Amino acid sequence: MAKFLPLLGTMSGSVAGNTWSRNKGGLYVRRRSAPTNPTTVRQTAVRTVLSSLSTAWAGLTSTQKQQWRDWASAHPSLDSLGQSFFLSGQQAYIALNARVIDFGGSAVATPPITNDPTSLLTFTATAGAATVSCAYTTTPTAAGIAVEVWQTLPGGLGYREHDAARQSLLVRMPRAELR
Repeated sequence: MAKFLPLLGTMSGSVAGNTWSRNKGGLYVRRRSAPTNPTTVRQTAVRTVLSSLSTAWAGLTSTQKQQWRDWASAHPSLDSLGQSFFLSGQQAYIALNARVIDFGGSAVATPPITNDPTSLLTFTATAGAATVSCAYTTTPTAAGIAVEVWQTLPGGLGYREHDAARQSLLVRMPRAELR
């Protein structure tokens, strides 16, 4: 589905076999191609997690589901054009728990209580020929809190990251160094 902004605004997405997009040369339209399905090990693992979380959502109590709906309505997300939108309670439950599981944790039945992450007092990133090293100090934190650090190629609104262009680096708090 295409995304339309006000008159003479930006448009991206697919409609009727055509795909509108942009790159460093500007906006363009092309014929939509059928995606391939490589079924990699990672893709299979992610699909398994999403399926299990979808099933787990059905097992939540009505109170827990309402907590996720309330949390989702208080935490807007941004689409690829920088427009804010709200997830449903189920989408928020699956999105947050998929990330927790990806970090090696277990799914949680209730949404997070706090809105803001712990403040970082210092943060230093050092890039080498084939490595990136991050070191930081934080304010005191509770057990089980994690920070997610992303490295990615530069991009702007409408830029969709690709797995080859970004990497997620997990750092455990309250103090850690990653190489």
